[in-house]
Amino acid sequence: MQERGLVVRADDADDPRRAHAILTDAGVAALRAAAPVHVNGVRRYLLDHLTPQQQASLVDIALSVLPHLSPAPLPPDLRADSRPEAPPGAAG
Repeated sequence: MQERGLVVRADDADDPRRAHAILTDAGVAALRAAAPVHVNGVRRYLLDHLTPQQQASLVDIALSVLPHLSPAPLPPDLRADSRPEAPPGAAG
């Protein structure tokens, strides 16, 4: 991706063992172009095969795990206190 000009490498100021891949303008454009295809694939091959209750469970699991994957705080619309109500009979 770096050779294609989609990302640049930046050393981590706090830990020399780490580096960050930062999207370039071309990388952002490639991501935007790929996003609809990715979203349609996730819907077609995963979500369309789940019941509403299973989808609600998947959301609940993802929201429980997500805070532990990134040091950045979650955006307000992804925080647990902003979760939509689960459909009747959904796990939760």
